Amino acid sequence: MTNDKHLQNINFFDRNSVEEFLETKKFRPCANLECSRVLPTPHGVAYMPVCLEGRFKRTGVAEFIEMPLPPSPLSPVTYTTIPVWAPLVSCPSHCRGYRNRTQARIYKAVKQAARWFIHGHDPDESRTVHAKKWWERPLGIVLLGIVVTVVGGLIQSGINHYYDEPTPSPSLPTSMNPPSPSVPIVKAPKPNPQPPSVKIDQHGNSNGAVGGNITTAPCSSVQVGGNNNQATVNCGPSPLEIKWATHDVVPPAMTEDKKQFRFEKQIMVTVNQTYTPISLGFVCNAEIEAVNVGMEGAYMLSLSRMGTDRDNKKLGFVYFEGTPATPAKPLFISVWSNQPFAVLSVAKAKINH
Repeated sequence: MTNDKHLQNINFFDRNSVEEFLETKKFRPCANLECSRVLPTPHGVAYMPVCLEGRFKRTGVAEFIEMPLPPSPLSPVTYTTIPVWAPLVSCPSHCRGYRNRTQARIYKAVKQAARWFIHGHDPDESRTVHAKKWWERPLGIVLLGIVVTVVGGLIQSGINHYYDEPTPSPSLPTSMNPPSPSVPIVKAPKPNPQPPSVKIDQHGNSNGAVGGNITTAPCSSVQVGGNNNQATVNCGPSPLEIKWATHDVVPPAMTEDKKQFRFEKQIMVTVNQTYTPISLGFVCNAEIEAVNVGMEGAYMLSLSRMGTDRDNKKLGFVYFEGTPATPAKPLFISVWSNQPFAVLSVAKAKINH
């Protein structure tokens, strides 16, 4: 480092001499401090200290000389008297324009990298004469670009992996395609009903009764004793019986119109005989948001209506014509809600169109 007592012996036509001068205690390692080249003067190419913020502390004759401040034109008086005023300038002790040189060089390297990739780089464009660090050279810039690209790709991959979610299962379709019911269907064997039998006991002798068992045919009657008897036979169908069971669907599927709710239940409805058109209502203990219906295997819906009661969202309904419900073909009703709920009852209902 140059001693202050030799400041008057600085050769301002030697770049190394001027750089050593800028490393003395008179100056701070600031990014705004440069050793700038002056265009050829009558004595050759000269170098001078420059503060890009114009904040030099001046003493003596330097107070009356215009300081260099790029990009303003340089006064002839300024560059012809460099050996006179340069030793009389220094950095103020508390400079508001001070910038850390290391941080400034990193910023400058990134800026030059962008310029080099877009427009190419010309070393003569820079006014500074500091030796370029490895990251300021073309190869260093390329290596920095590769490192930034690889690190950015790893970060992006980690973010995508963290936020990946499983695809929600499709909702129960209302079409000719068979649905995938969530409730397993258990078919119990049907008992083979035996026709009723009547046993006639004979009392006395020479009577016309026939001993043994009498097997009756469907829609027939048996008369025992008496004269001119008239029997009435009722051959009508047995009453409709509706049975149901519920099952939680976890996670809830999306509705047909691509809406997602927090809770879903599926109601399996079975009947004891052919039932069409299907017109059912059900009651829940909380408000429901959406209703859908389907069957196992191929089916067809016609004039279908389903949803919630407009005055009470705890009530839901399903109506459609087409494929009937039978003991072998149950009905599946999907119900969605944004709060926990339970199905309280399912019954045949009249739907107001």
